[in-house]
Amino acid sequence: MNLPHIPYTPELPHVPLLLFIVGAIPESISLIALSFALLKLKLDWNRIFPLGILMGFIIYGTRLLPITPGEHILLIFIVYVLALNLLTSINFIRVFFVVLAGLVLLALAESAFTVFFSWALKISYEEVMGQPLPFGLPQIIILFTAAILVNKYNRSETTIKAEY
Repeated sequence: MNLPHIPYTPELPHVPLLLFIVGAIPESISLIALSFALLKLKLDWNRIFPLGILMGFIIYGTRLLPITPGEHILLIFIVYVLALNLLTSINFIRVFFVVLAGLVLLALAESAFTVFFSWALKISYEEVMGQPLPFGLPQIIILFTAAILVNKYNRSETTIKAEY
């Protein structure tokens, strides 16, 4: 028996614009800050904030596209890499791996906190994932903290090298 192939295209859950902006923009800013730190650039907030705000809107627009959830993540990844590469003029491959490292850290933090909140509050994983804040706040704090610590380490390393 030959059954017709029906393509499966799951849709991302709709998130109101305001709630998405409240979660996506700080998350984007923190990811860009971490990328700057990992690229050993000064945390230039005058460059980080505008790009983070722009990326927040790009992420929202990408989620509205009729593509599968995995594809939107790949598209967002490519846009992050291209934007940071254009903004910093640093080697594309280096920027690629830095953004990849930041997204991996974000995914690990998001997964860990989602499981924790699901367990602690006795609600489903999907319910936690559907709420951008306050459940999204811990991973944003982790990315900002990582950015600040890496930046501090980079600055102290430069100071130490300058003394020799």
